[in-house]
Amino acid sequence: MKKAGFGILSVIWVLGFFIWVLPLSDNSVWLKSARVALWILLGLSIYLLYSMSKKASHQDEEESFGVYLEKLNSANTEEDILKILRNMLSSSFLYDKLTVCLLNPQVPTVLRVIYTDGMIDSPKVDDNLSIKEGLWAYLFKQKESLVLNRYREKAPFEYRLTPGDFHYTLYNSLMGLCLQFETLKGIVITLESYNPAEYSQKYLDTFHQICLNFALAYHRLTTLDMLNHYATVDGLTGVFNHRAFKEKLFEEVYRARRYDQPLTLLMMDLDNFKKINDTYGHLYGDYILRIVADIIKNNVRMVDIVARYGGEEFTVILANAEKEAVKGTAERIRQKISEYPFEQDGIRETITVSIGMASFPEDSKDGISLIQAADNAMYKAKRSGKNRVEIYQ
Repeated sequence: MKKAGFGILSVIWVLGFFIWVLPLSDNSVWLKSARVALWILLGLSIYLLYSMSKKASHQDEEESFGVYLEKLNSANTEEDILKILRNMLSSSFLYDKLTVCLLNPQVPTVLRVIYTDGMIDSPKVDDNLSIKEGLWAYLFKQKESLVLNRYREKAPFEYRLTPGDFHYTLYNSLMGLCLQFETLKGIVITLESYNPAEYSQKYLDTFHQICLNFALAYHRLTTLDMLNHYATVDGLTGVFNHRAFKEKLFEEVYRARRYDQPLTLLMMDLDNFKKINDTYGHLYGDYILRIVADIIKNNVRMVDIVARYGGEEFTVILANAEKEAVKGTAERIRQKISEYPFEQDGIRETITVSIGMASFPEDSKDGISLIQAADNAMYKAKRSGKNRVEIYQ
């Protein structure tokens, strides 16, 4: 198509050169007809150029949109997906404020702002927006994308963020929508502009398509995160499970070996736990396991790794720590558990824990032998009367 267009244009310019540029004195009928035909061809060439440029522009837009979609589908972090959304919207629309909100699963009466672009005024990231009143509440209840121009003058809601803010807010037009998914109960995306008539209905299809693809990509990412969470976290206690513990331990041992740092492992086993399960049932036993996991997490550092090893056994990986230096940590955990007043459904009990400690590289040369050393120390604590901490010798 492009070659044909350039060929026609070349012929027209050559004819024009001979008919208009060269000093031809012949005023015959054929020359007049040629000039008329040339005018017609010139008009066709202009139309052809316009069509070609419009088609090329449309193809460029499609290619650009396809590139963005490919990036969305391959992005692996929330930050990357949000940046791609910003790039797609900013290349298609003018706006002064972009806001992305999610329904807060912990507080289902508010939307939590996860991203903004443009002006640094409110709302800001991590702000909570009510779904009962105001602009975002109105959008949350809609089932399709919409455009609101001059919304300060004729808004179907009482205020933007807080009562009375229409008197001083600079924003005057808006385009937004709310999307619903099974694991994303509500995602609201808005573009706001100072221009009182920035958006029109013809923009809605493009806006909806961009936001829908973003929401699908975000839904994919959150689903993968959820599956990864279930694969690595113990469902009862909320700490790492056995499989994740093994992976983390081997990673920490590798890091300790590489940087020539110590590493200490605590192995813990609740004393007489089977008797409690047999006496009061597994629901009471589950209650104890959840409390014990919380006690352990609350008495170690943020960088330490807590896991449920299996049954009533727990383990803690303490990076860059020698066993003598963290014996106080183990004693504190033992004491907190023994002093805790376990009580549920009128049943009050006390429970104790036996703890074994071993260190890398002092007591072992790899992760497997480190587990065995800490396990041996823990069983020594059991044989020595329980409710005690033993260091591997």
